[in-house]
Amino acid sequence: MFRNLFLAAAMVVALALPAAAQTAGTYDLRGTSPDGSTYRGTVQLQQTGNLRDGARAWRVTWRIDGEVTVGTAISIADAFVVGYVSERQPGVAMMAIERNGEILGFWITGRESQGGTERWIPR
Repeated sequence: MFRNLFLAAAMVVALALPAAAQTAGTYDLRGTSPDGSTYRGTVQLQQTGNLRDGARAWRVTWRIDGEVTVGTAISIADAFVVGYVSERQPGVAMMAIERNGEILGFWITGRESQGGTERWIPR
């Protein structure tokens, strides 16, 4: 059931957005933590492989306040899902590409009951 719900959500996101392709490179990051505080940094996207049915694999590297976090992502159409570990806690982010090429989404870690948001702005 959870798998079907995830697939349905991914398809809704993919159908609702334009057919823009994810672009490898560096993005400026603007984020908001669950407590409402904001942060800035950079995100680097590096494509690491092509999967089946048009899906792609990515390495995602965040640089925020001197800290580096590395994650692994899968994209299909305009949906982008990232798994990562931050401060010894597992986390997941669900991102979507907007018409202007920015990537916007939500994240949560294992210790949070509420998530944060991030906007990745192409350089």
